[in-house]
Amino acid sequence: MSDSWSGSLPIWVVYKNPSDFPPGTFVARKWLAPGGPTLRYIRSTDLSAVQDQMQQMGLTRLERNEQDDPCILECWI
Repeated sequence: MSDSWSGSLPIWVVYKNPSDFPPGTFVARKWLAPGGPTLRYIRSTDLSAVQDQMQQMGLTRLERNEQDDPCILECWI
């Protein structure tokens, strides 16, 4: 997917143990709304390291929705 959608809201979704990464991995994937997923991601075995990077980008944390996939921990906008 492209990372160049103009006028879209970037949302970083943080996952624990997504199926396309090794167990014990936290991954933050950049999505664009509307638009969908991009190729950008941040990965670490330490959740706080991922969260620190989100904070350094000036993003705000949102709690997960009950209806989210169980591997989704939170979102950042």
